[in-house]
Amino acid sequence: MRKSVRLFLGLLLAAALIIPCLAFADGWRHTEAANGVEITGYSGTEQDVEIPAQMGNGREVVAIGKRIFAGCEQRIRAIIIPESVITIDEHAFEGREDATLVVVPRSMAEAYAKENKFKYMSLRDWIDFGSAEALSEEAESKENLSEEAESKENPSEEAESKENPSEEAESKENPSEEAESKE
Repeated sequence: MRKSVRLFLGLLLAAALIIPCLAFADGWRHTEAANGVEITGYSGTEQDVEIPAQMGNGREVVAIGKRIFAGCEQRIRAIIIPESVITIDEHAFEGREDATLVVVPRSMAEAYAKENKFKYMSLRDWIDFGSAEALSEEAESKENLSEEAESKENPSEEAESKENPSEEAESKENPSEEAESKE
């Protein structure tokens, strides 16, 4: 009897762990809401995930629920969010902070990305440049911007080295003075 109960509980636990990753309509789980559909989970295997604009008898996807990628191990590089989404739970993309959100400019998704400090890019750039190329160009341009910002933050160091090139030349010409000052 005890073995049967343990076996049953073990199978129940295994099912609870596996079910969140089972595929539903194209890998998406959702619930019906009063004004449309809310995405509640994803179990696909794509790196570039496009949240559908419509589901369940053609109803608009208007919300993204909490932790939609929880329980699935696939790496997600980009999450494409349709303009129809007007509500995103603050923990919707928990565990996927390294993903880039692809958004329509001036949309709820763009506001969410800014507020939660996610990397993001416009849907137009995604379409124009192609997914992987656009992501690498975006990363490169962000690196260039951060380098420019750093150089603007420390202009005095750069100016000092330009103002006193003779000091640097003198120290190279007289290494014995430098050695004496170290002693």
